[in-house]
Amino acid sequence: MQAFEPHQETARCPLCRAREWTVSRIGYGIQCANCGLVKTLPVQVADLANHLRPGAFPSKELKKTGIFVDAFTARIAASRAGLRYEPADEERACMAGGHSNHPAAGHLHVSETRRGAVALGMIVRSEQARAAAARVLPIRAFFTEIILVIDGPAPPLPEGVRAVKRDLAGNFGAQRTALQRASRAPWMLQIDDDEMPDRALLTSLGWITRQADAQGLVSLGFSRANHVDGRLSDHYPDVQYRLNRREIAYTGSVHERPHLPRGWPSGSLMLTGDIRHDLTAERARQRTTQYGAMRADAARPGDERALLRPFAAL
Repeated sequence: MQAFEPHQETARCPLCRAREWTVSRIGYGIQCANCGLVKTLPVQVADLANHLRPGAFPSKELKKTGIFVDAFTARIAASRAGLRYEPADEERACMAGGHSNHPAAGHLHVSETRRGAVALGMIVRSEQARAAAARVLPIRAFFTEIILVIDGPAPPLPEGVRAVKRDLAGNFGAQRTALQRASRAPWMLQIDDDEMPDRALLTSLGWITRQADAQGLVSLGFSRANHVDGRLSDHYPDVQYRLNRREIAYTGSVHERPHLPRGWPSGSLMLTGDIRHDLTAERARQRTTQYGAMRADAARPGDERALLRPFAAL
């Protein structure tokens, strides 16, 4: 997402639930730095998805509630309602340049239910590999294959799980890139050994990847729900771009992200489901120290504080 000036608003976005607001560059009001929604009035829509149904996107209806949505944000909003957004012809050229002041003018369509060609990938240490494989076998049917890139010797794994041995060497981005390259499917969803996509996300994989292919998208992100000692933390939505075309590489040795040659407009947030992340408070504290040792600016103590706070809806 583009960088904007910060704003003091702290209420969560009515669409993506993020709290990061900026001064809008495309209209009057403030803009969510996560999904691009612009709030033009000091009101809070209970659930934006309740306004969405197949047919023309309801830009005028939303304007009355103090909400402005362009084509980028319309696609995100549609995904939360389980719908596919098809931009109008006049919007496509505008989308190449990022957010605009043109209200969404496309159409919403019922999404298909066919499964897609998506591989599931994980990077793990040798001693974690068998347990990690066992955790994901129950969701095997949603994927064309399961691949583990293992730092260390590869132990015997269950049938249906393929292993690739590669040393991590302190570079998570390079390890994730190697996992991308190992995929035989055009798309790969990557998760960690303490994460699990929820069923809503799993059942959407087919239609969101087909929509992405049709609209030239190569990277899709999801909210990560961090549960610390079993309780949802305030570090939410914590968006992770984990569903990528096979040819997309990751950059960064820590806090790695997909490298998008055509910039952020070739990726999109999808609100079809969450990736659940389970960790302990002790692990939340360890991460700060561990990541800080890997790179001076990677500690992110703010993340630790948010992880240790319980989720607040407002």
